Amino acid sequence: MRPKKPTQVLIDQVRITREGNDAIIDHANPNFSGALITGIAAMTDAEVVDLYNDILASQHRLLAEWDRTVVEEPPGEKQIDYHEKSDQWVPRGDVLR
Repeated sequence: MRPKKPTQVLIDQVRITREGNDAIIDHANPNFSGALITGIAAMTDAEVVDLYNDILASQHRLLAEWDRTVVEEPPGEKQIDYHEKSDQWVPRGDVLR
């Protein structure tokens, strides 16, 4: 089964292990995915959890503000272009018909 997206946590709901300047956050509930936060050498576990929760809140806020408008090429226009440098076909808009 695919792990659930992480949610805001309390310090007793996660296990934090450290590897050098990195912190690995694993949920007590194995159904939730964990995270790796880098560059936290001088932070306490409580500060790591606060940072983790701030990151999740920022991600949710950005997702809520995201403009989901898609761009579609008008009927009769080319839907894809071939790029020789990458040797692949690339859609011109966000959707293909």
